[in-house]
Amino acid sequence: MKKTPREKAVEAIQIVVEKKSFSNIVVNEFIHQENWSKEDTKLFVNIVYGTLDQMMKLEGCLGVVSKRPVKKMQFQVKYILLASIYQMLNLDRIPDFAIVNEAVKITKKTNPSASGFVNGILRNFARQKDDLTKKMAPSQSLESLSLHYSYPKWIIHEMIAYYGHSATLNILETNKRRPDLFLRCNLLKCKPNELIHSLEIDGIIVEQVQWIPEALKLIESERHLTKSNAYLNGWFQIQSLGSMMAVDMLDPVPGEKIFDMAAAPGGKSIFMAERMKNTGFILAGDLSVKRLNQLKGHINRMGISNTTTKVHDATIVEHSFINSFDKVLLDAPCSSLGMIRRKPEIKYAHKNKGQLIKMSEVQKEMLRTASKYVKPGGTILYSTCTMLPYENEDVVMEFLEKESEFMLDGEGMKFLNPTIHENFDGFYIAKIRRVE
Repeated sequence: MKKTPREKAVEAIQIVVEKKSFSNIVVNEFIHQENWSKEDTKLFVNIVYGTLDQMMKLEGCLGVVSKRPVKKMQFQVKYILLASIYQMLNLDRIPDFAIVNEAVKITKKTNPSASGFVNGILRNFARQKDDLTKKMAPSQSLESLSLHYSYPKWIIHEMIAYYGHSATLNILETNKRRPDLFLRCNLLKCKPNELIHSLEIDGIIVEQVQWIPEALKLIESERHLTKSNAYLNGWFQIQSLGSMMAVDMLDPVPGEKIFDMAAAPGGKSIFMAERMKNTGFILAGDLSVKRLNQLKGHINRMGISNTTTKVHDATIVEHSFINSFDKVLLDAPCSSLGMIRRKPEIKYAHKNKGQLIKMSEVQKEMLRTASKYVKPGGTILYSTCTMLPYENEDVVMEFLEKESEFMLDGEGMKFLNPTIHENFDGFYIAKIRRVE
């Protein structure tokens, strides 16, 4: 019997949490496998992202109404309960009794002996829901903000120290809202107006945005983007505006030799190839063979001919690369705290500030390695998708203090804040020039 969107949502949540998978990848894979209606797809997406986003708050609610500790519950039962509590708190159009009945049905299919437990817990929560909601209303305390927004206390503390209390609240509120989806037109194959028309035939409505000429914003879709003819023909790639902005700031031009040091999944490499009109040479390096193979698939689909992939450790200097590249792009592996709207599970991936400091040491080593590869007069673009200084300006400023051959170039550093720069994720970009 075919599983319902609610059943699949519980499966997806469990995969993301227990297997440490990225929610955006899991969600896209599930949607691609199904033939759901627009409404069912929307429900599935809402439950998955909403439950992940509010996980700490939901576990707090579950802990109040259950005598059994949340940590001792069977995984599947726990995620059925958490997803159901999310729906009861947030989906006003669906009555509580319907959510409870559906949860019991799902439990009976997979763990019949637990169906009574699930029924009792959810009915108990339904009775206490209003009181619990009032008790969890946010106050100014760190404890209250942590529970209400489902963020570890240390992240909120660090954000307040850096941004201030008011700006931090704006960021937390903004991160509760699902972000828009953007795609980048492949100018090697089509013009934006041709892509817009092709997508419209497939029931997908997009519109151009002002910041990047190739960028389009998804407005409405009757089918999954990756099932469209335009996608299959390599006319576009799904990409965030921040990633597009990084390439735009680097400004690759035809004929250049460029190294993308941490390239996978490859959106920036391919965008550079498009801007270079398939001329010159791009080396796309990454440690992950699996992700490089995925990048090769995108290269073929998009019709890219000037890009080669290589398994490469960006912390180790490869002597044959020294002084070899006109430009080096280092989109450094980071805590990804600027991507919480797209991957809410990131909030729970890091235990303390120390992990970010440790990560910054790797980023510093990568930036030093990048400095060996760029020619005199060439450019390094350092970027992250995070919002705290340890992985951003602290890394760049320490590098510039130690390396007299390098200086900020042109626009220098750009901080993209989703509360200020609408449609952008949290992103940091620094353009660095090696003097001749």
